[in-house]
Amino acid sequence: MRRKRTVAAVAATVLASTAINVPAPAVARQPTARAGAPTARAGEGGAGEVTLVTGDVVRVRGKGSTAVVLGVRPGKGRERTTFQRLTVGGHRYVIPSDAATLVGQGRLDRRFFDIGLLSVEGYGDSRRGDIPMIVERGKGRMTVAGTTTTVALPELGMDVLRVQKKSAGTAWASLTTNGSFTTNGLRSSGAVTRIWLDGRRRARLDKSVKQIGAPAAWKRGWRLPRW
Repeated sequence: MRRKRTVAAVAATVLASTAINVPAPAVARQPTARAGAPTARAGEGGAGEVTLVTGDVVRVRGKGSTAVVLGVRPGKGRERTTFQRLTVGGHRYVIPSDAATLVGQGRLDRRFFDIGLLSVEGYGDSRRGDIPMIVERGKGRMTVAGTTTTVALPELGMDVLRVQKKSAGTAWASLTTNGSFTTNGLRSSGAVTRIWLDGRRRARLDKSVKQIGAPAAWKRGWRLPRW
C-alpha cells in the first residue's frame, strides 16, 4: 500500500509540473550575455547564489518576483556558454544556451532556471546542497554520474534523483550532448525523454472541498469517525 501511495504522489507531481513547461507566448527578453566575470558589484547586500542543474551559478538578490540577477558564473569547462535572461509573467529566468532547446520543447522543466522561484522555495545554495529531479526514461535501470537515485518507479518509467550541486556539471554532461538528451554518458537501456524539477506543491481546499459536497455533509452533521 505504501508503494502505491508513493507512485501516485510522484505521478501527481509530474502531471502538475507538465503544465508549467508550456512556453508562454509573451516574453520580455534581455540581451544575451556571454558568461565571464560576475557582474555583481562589491557591497551588494542580501545577495545569494543559486546553482543551476547545468552546474552554472547565478548570483541573485531578492526572491520571487522581486529577484534581481546580479551575475552568472559558468561551471567548469562551460566558460563559452551564453545565458539568456527572460521575464515571463513576473518570473525571472536565466537559461543557458545548451538548455534552451530542451526547455522550448517542454522536455526540460523551465523551473530549473526560474531564479526567483528557486530562491523563495528554498533551493538556493545557502539552504540546499542538491537539486531534486524526476527523470522520465526508457525501460531498465539508469545511473547518472553525480546523482543519487532516491526512488525508482519502473511502473512509470521514471526515477527520482538527487543531483549534488558540486557535481551538477558532471550530471548535465552525462544527460546531454549538444543541447539534446543522450545515452552516451548513461548506464541505461532507454533514452531520457523528460526531466522535471521535483518541486513543492501546496494543497488548497477552497474549491475541491466544495466540489465533493463536504460543506453540505457537514451541515447534515456528518463527520468522519476518529480512528
